[in-house]
This record gives sequence, C-alpha cells and structure tokens, in this order.
Amino acid sequence: MKADIIIIGGAGHIGLPLGILFANKGKSVILYDKDKKNIDLINNSKMPFMEIGGEKLLKKNKKKLFASSDKNLIKQAKCVIICIGTPVKNSKPDLKFFFKMFKEVKQITLLDIDEEVNTIGKRIFAHYKNVEFRTEDVFGCNKLKQYRRANLFINTSCEHMAPMKEWPLWEWILRKNNPYFAFTSNNMFDIEGHINCVNNIEEFKKQLPDTSKVLTENEVTDERGSRYLLVGKI
Repeated sequence: MKADIIIIGGAGHIGLPLGILFANKGKSVILYDKDKKNIDLINNSKMPFMEIGGEKLLKKNKKKLFASSDKNLIKQAKCVIICIGTPVKNSKPDLKFFFKMFKEVKQITLLDIDEEVNTIGKRIFAHYKNVEFRTEDVFGCNKLKQYRRANLFINTSCEHMAPMKEWPLWEWILRKNNPYFAFTSNNMFDIEGHINCVNNIEEFKKQLPDTSKVLTENEVTDERGSRYLLVGKI
C-alpha cells in the first residue's frame, strides 16, 4: 500500500489529528502505531480519544486514511513524519523520548544569526555532543563545505532570507548529496524583518533550487495571514 505520507506514532493525540488534516487536504495517509486497540478504532472511523470535530473528519476521509502496525509500510510512503510522545504529568511534559531521539541522530547542526537563540539552545542541549549550535549567517558562512553531506535541511523562516536557490550553500551540497528539505514561509509582508514573503505556495515553490522535487505541501491560514510548508528532496 503506497501513500503520500506515513506518520509514525500516528494513532496518538498528535499524529492522528495531523493525519486527518493531511487526508482532508487530499493526501493518502498511513498511520503507523503499535497500539492495536486504537488502530482498530481508527479503521472503523472511530476516534480513540476526544477531539472536537475529529470523528466527523475521520469518517469523511476514511478512504484516504489507514492505520496499521506493519512497519514494512514505512518504506511505501513518499514522506515520513515522526511524532515523539511527551506525556504530561502534573502539568509537566515528560521529554525523555524527545531527548532520546537526539542521541540517535549522528549529527545535528543548528544555525542562527541571533546569538541569544543559540545561547538558549546550548543550555538546553548541553549534554548532547552530537548537537552543534553556530551563530552564522548562511550567506556569510565560511565553512559551507562541512554541510555538504547533510541528509536533511530545515528552515522555518524562509521569509527572513533571500530565495533558497540563491543560497551559496547549494553549490557545495549538490556536488556530493541530494538531501531532503522542509521549508516554511508566509505572506505576512507587514512584519518587520520579513524581506522575502510570498503571495502563495506556488510562488514559494519557484524559490526552490531547480533540481527540487516537492513531495508534500500544506497551507494554513488564520487572522494574521497564510503560512506555507514545502517538504521534498533537492
């Protein structure tokens, strides 16, 4: 069974609503989970927990949504989303699974031009030798070669930077690798510091490097404006 998206931990409080929303946008979704009771409920169009409006949308999109404990299905999806559990006890979230994930990733490098952001990050992840924080502008970075073997690039603030295809980073990356990416932008032109907003998601796609292939996309609109998400492979 092939799908646009598979969500690992897909029968929980984060994964299931996310999967329903993707299905409601026309995407085919597999919800991978080990909880067989929840899987059976979902495949019978019943919510395993209270979520306002959830069951109505679940029934509406039952042909696009499928829950399973078969891990072989993971490789059938174009895009994999991992939901990490943070169970809450006495109003405090348990982050042990979240931090365990960081230990299992070979190397994570976080770039930000704001020194204060990196100071906070270093304090949070002080015990993780594989998490590196660098206060650098991607355009002024003089060590671009070190990122050319990266498997995934995430930028949640493309509106603050020039179009992705203009980043000098790609010249080095594409010589050795074709990484995945997850980029977001918005149409909030009136906010200070937003130098590169876009009017719509199609305009956002035109800013990608020419070799890019978008695997999934999404748009969310509220009273402030619209936010756009692109996930794919360079």
